[in-house]
Amino acid sequence: MSKPVTPTAPNEAASTSKPKKRHTKRRVFFLILVLLWLFNNFTLKTTREEITSPKVTNEITIAALSDYHASWLGIQPETILGDLKRIDPDLVCILGDMYTDQPSGKSCDRALALMKKIATQHPDKVYYVPGEHDRTYAYMDALRAAGIHVMDYKQERVQIGSTILEIYGID
Repeated sequence: MSKPVTPTAPNEAASTSKPKKRHTKRRVFFLILVLLWLFNNFTLKTTREEITSPKVTNEITIAALSDYHASWLGIQPETILGDLKRIDPDLVCILGDMYTDQPSGKSCDRALALMKKIATQHPDKVYYVPGEHDRTYAYMDALRAAGIHVMDYKQERVQIGSTILEIYGID
């Protein structure tokens, strides 16, 4: 004798398709999160702040660059150099973490190549404060050789127009 078909059989088929839809939604949501993370971490962000002080007697433009990490899928050096050229800063302050691997690794080489290009494009205007990832003596020496002011717990006085700035490098 065959078993009678119960009315719950169609519902069972429908209930097995719901988890598939739920998993698809989760995958799409996860993919969107990953894409947003990639966009946030691998695109150049430019913020303009205007600060006034009676101690500053002329307009000064400072470009600050940090956390490049020299990743192969990161921001291309030409993008950074193009923005710096467009901004035409009086000072370029590089605030560390320009590479993350070993000092003889590819990201260190990429970071150093970018630093040298920035120093060539903005001679005697580049100040570097090391981050926790880029602290080797060889890297610092290469930056100094490129004409970059390495501010490893140092202070320098810089005159821009009639304004004198004291720059401190505290990592």
